[in-house]
Amino acid sequence: MEIKLENVEKNIVKAEFEIEAEKVQDEYNRTCRILAQRVNIPGFRKGKAPQKMVEQHLGVDYIKNTALDNLLPKAFVEIVEKNNFLTIKIYNSNDFMELMDNIYLTMIDDIEPKLDSLNKEMQALKERTDSVKSNTLNLYVPLGEIMRTSSNIKEKFYGQKLKKEVIRKTPIKSAVTFSSTQWSVFQKLNELDRVKGILESNYTKNEEILSLVSEGKILDVGMSTNVNAEKIIHLNADLILYTPYPSTDYSNLEELCGATMMPFPDYLESHPLGRAEWMKLVGYLCGKENEVNDWFDNIVKRYESLSNLCLKTEDKPTVFSDLPFKNQWYVPGGRSYIAKLFNDAGADYIWKDNESTGSLHIDAESVLLKAKNADYWRVINSYDEPFTYDKLERENELYSLFDAFKERNLLVCNVRECGYFEQSQYEPDILLADFIYHFHPELLENEWENYTPKYFKRLVK
Repeated sequence: MEIKLENVEKNIVKAEFEIEAEKVQDEYNRTCRILAQRVNIPGFRKGKAPQKMVEQHLGVDYIKNTALDNLLPKAFVEIVEKNNFLTIKIYNSNDFMELMDNIYLTMIDDIEPKLDSLNKEMQALKERTDSVKSNTLNLYVPLGEIMRTSSNIKEKFYGQKLKKEVIRKTPIKSAVTFSSTQWSVFQKLNELDRVKGILESNYTKNEEILSLVSEGKILDVGMSTNVNAEKIIHLNADLILYTPYPSTDYSNLEELCGATMMPFPDYLESHPLGRAEWMKLVGYLCGKENEVNDWFDNIVKRYESLSNLCLKTEDKPTVFSDLPFKNQWYVPGGRSYIAKLFNDAGADYIWKDNESTGSLHIDAESVLLKAKNADYWRVINSYDEPFTYDKLERENELYSLFDAFKERNLLVCNVRECGYFEQSQYEPDILLADFIYHFHPELLENEWENYTPKYFKRLVK
């Protein structure tokens, strides 16, 4: 692969490269073989259909785009590994398609004469949504082929105009984290000494974090809505990992603090493994990419092994989720990561047909009409005192009308007891095992045979 590097300014490098046509064609053929194993083509067993039949069934454009999704990150990895770069891309606008054009224009142009015109390729990319693998994490760090990140992330955040590309050496020496899902990976890797500041330490029950804050080894730098820039300046950190919620604006921090601002939009992922995969970013920052990759690969194996147990399950109990707030019920959308967990655990989610990856706002009476006869009810909250069915009924008599309440089938997670918000994102296999334990306990076998739920436990009193 031919690579040209251009120093744009201090710490900023522009890379241009071409991928050999032979490699592109090989990847296209490989993708055809893989897809043939995954689709049902009338008249052929899986994996036995000839390439022409696969092309007719799926469409050449779809196969090309899938092949490119696989090929381009590998090329990106090669560039970065050869030059020992960590790339961090910063965005400042909301033009998704312009970003796509910027990224793919450089990478696709003139690498394969047999491909259709660039405009046609761009149009195909624009029309695809659910089928495209976003490789969003690769826009930051060369971590290999990212399989499960959702296009939703590009559309909502990474679909922003490229402002600049910052090149940084790793491992970093120090960081400020704005979310517990960020510092929890540092903790898992025994790298908390790199974390110098966090937000909202008063909300965590993690004893190690609270101890380090108490000792002054980690500084609490404020709230997500009111970050103390002076404290962050004092820390002189290499990197600030922040969560790019639409309601927050940290645009002035980079200039004020002199640290690189790096978005960490893990919350936008709609696949449980996609959320967990963000551990790779922290691993790379700490120089422990191999360790994190092994960690993640084991999670994937366990998750897929568990989900495969439920594939042929015909008896799918119905389930709904959460509690109302001021008569509004915020339930997971049908394409959310919670809905995915329910489906992979062999359950029938009440709002499975909804297309949202976020939350739905529904009045309590409408939820009752739709979910009254559901078999299970998932609840996550913070409880200072023992939580019981009597207590729940005293809060709202409406709850007692649900069959899941009557049958004592509430699956409850008390975040004060289990570190749900800090840990569960990186334990999707454990979350899945929790739900299978309740929905289909007879399916758990081998290492899961004597499993005890960690996060969601059935409320019995």
